[in-house]
Amino acid sequence: MSEFHEFSHRIGALSQTLLSDETIDGFLARAARLSVALIPACDACSVSVAGDGKVRTRASSDALAERVDHHQYEQDQGPCLEAIHTGSTVRSVAYAEERRWPKFVPLAIPEGVVGSYSLPLEAGERTVGALNLYSLKETFGDDDQELSDAFADQAAVAVANAGAYHQALELSRHLEEALKSRDVIGQAKGIIMERERVTADQAFDMLRKVSQARNVKLREVADLVVLTGTWQ
Repeated sequence: MSEFHEFSHRIGALSQTLLSDETIDGFLARAARLSVALIPACDACSVSVAGDGKVRTRASSDALAERVDHHQYEQDQGPCLEAIHTGSTVRSVAYAEERRWPKFVPLAIPEGVVGSYSLPLEAGERTVGALNLYSLKETFGDDDQELSDAFADQAAVAVANAGAYHQALELSRHLEEALKSRDVIGQAKGIIMERERVTADQAFDMLRKVSQARNVKLREVADLVVLTGTWQ
């Protein structure tokens, strides 16, 4: 099996686990380490994700990749950010001769980086992040880029799909918590209504006033009523 087909097969196999028993971070971290293992020129790899006006490292093969990413974020320049902003691949053959990022490169060279290859992660018409490959020994050739493109395609889909999945999961959790809160508040209202001979609205108003006076959530007051039968 060629390196390209092996890489595609193994990345594809990872993708199958993403929405079942693995988080997006776990998937991307394993895929980043796989990139280092199978892409000849790649010695460190990271995945940067853009959101809320910021770019952050979502996964990496090691601490070196995270440090180099951090230098870019601090200086607000570098191949990763350029790939995200332009939607184009950004390759640097030799950092020793690189002039595009005057504040970033002097920080990357002491880390041992000699070259890099950053690819935008695109989902539909959106650029959701960048795949960053760093080399400590050689430049990225055509074969390296072919393998990198295969990973970038999979990573972009993973980031987009998993992002949507986890947003839906988080919404589901919030709804479930809201339903639980409603049930507890309903029970607390019933207890107050029976003991104080008040209406449902009056019972709720009593809970609300205690919540405000104690500066605690209404759910916490309701829990206390259900557990102890007291609210004052």
